[in-house]
Amino acid sequence: MSERDASFYLEPDVYLFTTFVIEHGVITGFVAQLEVYREGGWHPVIRYDTAHGEAHIDYLNPGGRTYDKVWLGEKAPYNRLYAAITATLRAEYRTHIARWHRQRRR
Repeated sequence: MSERDASFYLEPDVYLFTTFVIEHGVITGFVAQLEVYREGGWHPVIRYDTAHGEAHIDYLNPGGRTYDKVWLGEKAPYNRLYAAITATLRAEYRTHIARWHRQRRR
């Protein structure tokens, strides 16, 4: 079993934190969290993970708390799901950040 970090910047102030556990070529767990840098600190915006033994999405408010959880109905192996999630976050990160900013203004 090996844990790997595959995190990277999408923009200077937007970071995609990703880590996964791989066993014999099979991803058995992961976290993919989109973060934005504002007002001197990094803030989580949305997180996909496999805590609780099943893949799900945590929608996070500007305070960093989960306000909605969506179960994806997927269990290990997560290879294809992890690849799809990271591709989706790369393509749609601006939408998630805009939602986060709208919540901040409330």
